[in-house]
Amino acid sequence: MDREQALLSQANQLCQEEQFEKALSIFDEILTNNADFSKARYSRAKAFFKLQRFEECLADFEILIQQHPADAHILSERAVAYLLTSQGELALTDLNKAAELEPNNPYRYASRAFVKDKLGDYYGAIADYEKAIELDPEDAISYNNKGLVEEKLGWKEKSEESFAKADKKDPAKKAQAQSDNKAEFIAKNEREEVPSPKQAVTKPKASDYINVMWETISTKKGWKEFGDFWRQKLGNKS
Repeated sequence: MDREQALLSQANQLCQEEQFEKALSIFDEILTNNADFSKARYSRAKAFFKLQRFEECLADFEILIQQHPADAHILSERAVAYLLTSQGELALTDLNKAAELEPNNPYRYASRAFVKDKLGDYYGAIADYEKAIELDPEDAISYNNKGLVEEKLGWKEKSEESFAKADKKDPAKKAQAQSDNKAEFIAKNEREEVPSPKQAVTKPKASDYINVMWETISTKKGWKEFGDFWRQKLGNKS
């Protein structure tokens, strides 16, 4: 196990340096000798994702979930891979299970709301954002994103109320939206705020989308950033 751990550290370092193909050869060696080494399989799934090899990524997630069926985090991560491969219903199934496993985690409802929005279930999305807000009343992100969905339904007064609450919970959001109109949305050292609902956006490159995705799947901040990027990618108002 010490050698396996050393190899895993080496492969993870290669991933940090974006040398994914080299890292994959090491992950393959580890898993050939120990197919139950979940940490190595998880890291390999991430490398496959970075390389846009989604079929292999999803295959590793399938094994991970068989090994850890009650891990809401892994289910949530697989949901992102499903969403990126136009398998929104499967993404929703995973997020439903994640919410069942962690019913008091507001992030589970906020992330599921995002997927419901993408699938056109606007009423379901609003209900989930409201649950996320009930569990975390200081969640400016969910207020803002709820306002975006309400806007789609033509609920002008409700959307303006949601946006106002988002600004009140997070006053720095307006200042940043006015000063930063770039498509980039990953903040390495400090939290980046949700863009203003009326802010114009530019369309990011697909390569940027893949390179940041693994920073967007495990936290509320990540799903907020994923949401910003997805709206930009589809050309929606944000």
